[in-house]
Order: sequence, then structure tokens, then C-alpha cells
Amino acid sequence: MDDRAEAPPAPEPGLRDQVIGLAGLFQALRLVQTLAHRGSADEDAERACVDSLFAVDAPSAGAVWGGLARLRLGLETLIAQLSGQGRDAELTRYAVAVLVVERRLAARPDLLDRVRQGIEEAGRRAAETGDRLHPAVMAVFASTYRETAGQVATPVMVRGAREHLESEAVAARIRTLLLAAIRAAVLWRQKGGTRWGLLWRRRRYVAAARALLARTAVPA
Repeated sequence: MDDRAEAPPAPEPGLRDQVIGLAGLFQALRLVQTLAHRGSADEDAERACVDSLFAVDAPSAGAVWGGLARLRLGLETLIAQLSGQGRDAELTRYAVAVLVVERRLAARPDLLDRVRQGIEEAGRRAAETGDRLHPAVMAVFASTYRETAGQVATPVMVRGAREHLESEAVAARIRTLLLAAIRAAVLWRQKGGTRWGLLWRRRRYVAAARALLARTAVPA
């Protein structure tokens, strides 16, 4: 007899993919917040977000970030935000702003083309340096964010410690992560996510996120 706790049932595919998109969004925004206040962040979680920007033709939603295990921070943050247990008002404000930017960008094919060009240029820089987190790659993504998302709506106002926000390197990483958050919001929309649905299906989102989080655990 197996004494291990039974894993929660897997969520339906559509809901699963929406939750993965939201987890990607909240992972990026949690890292933005941490960088702004502390000047540093979880490198593995940040790398997963940057990798998502290059995942143009991923075979599944989870593959955009390289697998569910790389979205643990995002799933945990999503659960906290939607369950009300540890909800962070600053993160909520960032998320709402990102969703507004994503919708306005979607209506601008010219700016979407500029995003694609930025991703291609960042890919070349990553190939040259051998590191997708290299400052040269971050600089390309930061410039892409300013020239696209920065043109369609009021910028996402990030708060934090002045010494970090005034650091060119930290600012570039923050803008890169905001672009990754927008990319996650695009996936969420593509999989059927809506703001009304997020409001009325909150409990289902939390249950699905908990089921996915359980599947990221490493067996003992």
C-alpha cells in the first residue's frame, strides 16, 4: 500500500495553460519587485523569465519557461495573490498595469514587429556572449521595452530603493522582466484568459495552481 499523499487532480488543459501564463506573469513581477527593493533576485527564476522571451514556438505552455519546475516562484506568488493569504497590493498594481499594456500593444502591429526585432537582436547578443542574462542582452530587451510598451500606455511605475532604481544594470533587468510579464500576459489571453474570468474563477485558478505546484515537487 502506498502511504504517500495522493496528488491533486490535474486541471483541465485550458485552465492549466491560463494558470501557467499567470504564473509566468507573477514570477516576472515578483522579480521586478525584489530587484527594485533589494538590487538582486533569484537567478534561476530570472533566467526562466528571460528564456520565455526567446520561446516563440514552444510546444506547450509550460515549455515556454522550460518546464513547471522553473515556475515555482510564479505559482507560489499566484496562489498568494488570488487566495488572499499574503496578497501584495504592489504586485496587484503591477499586474493590472501590465494587462493594460498588453492589450494596447496587441492593437499595434508595428510595435509587435519591433518586439520581434528586439528578440532577434537579443538572440544575437546572447549567442555572442554565451549568456542570456548578459548585460548586453538585458540592454537590448530594455531598449525594446522602452520603444514598444513605453509608447502605448502610462509606464508601469516601479517603486523601490533609489540606489537600485538608479542603477543602469538593475533598470535594464527590470525592463526586461516587465517585457517577460507582458509575454506571459499574451499567453494567458491566447489560452482564453480574461479579466472577468480571473475575477469570477479565482478559486478555480488557485486550485489549479496548487495542483501544478504539487507537480513541481522533487520526489524524496
